[in-house]
Amino acid sequence: DELVRQGHEVTLFASGDSQTLADLDPVCERGLRLSPGVREPRAYETIQLGRVVRRAHEFDVLHFHLDYHHFAAVLPFADRVLTTLHGRLDLAELQPVAREFPGMALVSISDSQRRPIPGANWIGTVYHGLPPDSYELGDGEGDYLAFLGRISPEKGIERAVAIARGSGRALRVAAKIDSVDRAYYERSVAALFDDPSGQAGGVAGRRGGSRRAPAADDLGGEQVEGRQAVRELLRAGRRRVHQVFVAEGSDAAGPLAEILELTRARGVAVRRVDRGQLDAMALTDAPQGVVARADPISGVDLDALTAPGPSGPAPFLVVLDGVTDPHNLGAVMRSALSAGATGLVTGRHRSARLTPAALKAAAGAAEYLPVATVPGIPAALTALAAAGVWTVALDADAPTSLWDLRVASEPIALVLGAEGRGLGRLVRQRCDLVVEIPLVGPIESLNVSAAAALACFEIARGRTIRAIRTN
Repeated sequence: DELVRQGHEVTLFASGDSQTLADLDPVCERGLRLSPGVREPRAYETIQLGRVVRRAHEFDVLHFHLDYHHFAAVLPFADRVLTTLHGRLDLAELQPVAREFPGMALVSISDSQRRPIPGANWIGTVYHGLPPDSYELGDGEGDYLAFLGRISPEKGIERAVAIARGSGRALRVAAKIDSVDRAYYERSVAALFDDPSGQAGGVAGRRGGSRRAPAADDLGGEQVEGRQAVRELLRAGRRRVHQVFVAEGSDAAGPLAEILELTRARGVAVRRVDRGQLDAMALTDAPQGVVARADPISGVDLDALTAPGPSGPAPFLVVLDGVTDPHNLGAVMRSALSAGATGLVTGRHRSARLTPAALKAAAGAAEYLPVATVPGIPAALTALAAAGVWTVALDADAPTSLWDLRVASEPIALVLGAEGRGLGRLVRQRCDLVVEIPLVGPIESLNVSAAAALACFEIARGRTIRAIRTN
């Protein structure tokens, strides 16, 4: 549009909903990202490229934003072609492309983007930025840093978290995750999002946007994947569900049939997308054909977990010290709820959040089990003891067997540490009792979720026996 303002004649080859001052040659009605029914976007890209090639003689300069896909087609007039590369260039498959078309004039969006192919015909860098007339600069009262863009190795999200930690500020992230980068996200980034010293998962607000910044007690859980987890999300009805995505062709029997019935009953919008699109938006390996978007799960105060109702059971809490694996968190929640636990306590630091992987492993338990996040587990144990709750740690080197636990029917908090590191020294010291699970065989320890399941049901057994004897 700026070229038009300067008096140049400009033609834009794009979707019909584009807003531009240039002459528009639309190749489709709407942007392909906004058209979930489009299964093969390359068909439109081919049509678009064909139109450009046929009309190439009309233009002095042809500026492409199609990555490298047009290189072969424009060779006859390559001296008039300019290409801005927007994507990552560190993929091994792109190296031979750069060697095959060495004369293509290229524009980068940052100098660091060029590093994987430094010998290419780079003629300039145009940094991407925020249009100043579309965004308002805040007054600084928010006291947070923002990361906008894409989650991938070359974009520097890990460095952004390090900077946020070093400056003592929160980091709010609004970024997409392409399918090629999903493994990197799960391996290297997801755990960073769980550390409030580099708080991620928040959304940097765009003017006119409707999404809110997360409250301090939000635990995550905005995206729910898997049939069991989505069904319980709708059954529980404890938070607002914005939309449910269902893969076309999914078997509409069993849990999915109930999901669709619950969406109708609760007035929740259902959007059918092809399986490839659903898999691309999913953050777990097997979303089972369904993904839901909802309000985050809100935490509760620790005091609320120590005060049962007039006719409710005595508090039965599970405390996790440094458990950072989302699958373990979800599995512990599922076992704890099934055994009758009344709440979960986690630390704000070095603790997993309720990611899609955690919610899927919890199989719906996260919708029912109250969770309190605390600044430090040792201080929380002191507070629990002051409230009359027995704190019982599970440790492989404990002198007492879990089978000999005598306080199962009392207000109790079962304390578990992370695999490998185990319980922190202060955590172990502040527990009233430390017990072990007697093991037979050469394996020296259990996975934390397996240990939690066994211990929770042993406590449940002790409570049942006490209740029978009392009655």
